[in-house]
Amino acid sequence: SFCTLLVCRQYPHGMAFPLHEYWLEHKRAAALELAAQREALLEEVARQRKSALLGVDLLAAKLEVVEKETRAGAHKIVTDLATREADAWRKINAKERRLYELQ
Repeated sequence: SFCTLLVCRQYPHGMAFPLHEYWLEHKRAAALELAAQREALLEEVARQRKSALLGVDLLAAKLEVVEKETRAGAHKIVTDLATREADAWRKINAKERRLYELQ
């Protein structure tokens, strides 16, 4: 068109390039750059999401270990207390028998 021929810029390779086509080319390049940035951001979000999920899995595994250790520790404490109580009752019974025998 008349407008396009009237308003031209020098294209980097030395040929005349209509301004609206130059603008469209600039827009296409900007759109491609934005698409690349978007893709990079999506990949980063996916990596972070995967990392977060791995972190959650790791924490869950650690929690499971702690729970098992806690249960085992609690069982050991209860067993130790029961053993101590049984020992104490044996000592009490032995003392009571001696007292009975002395009477």
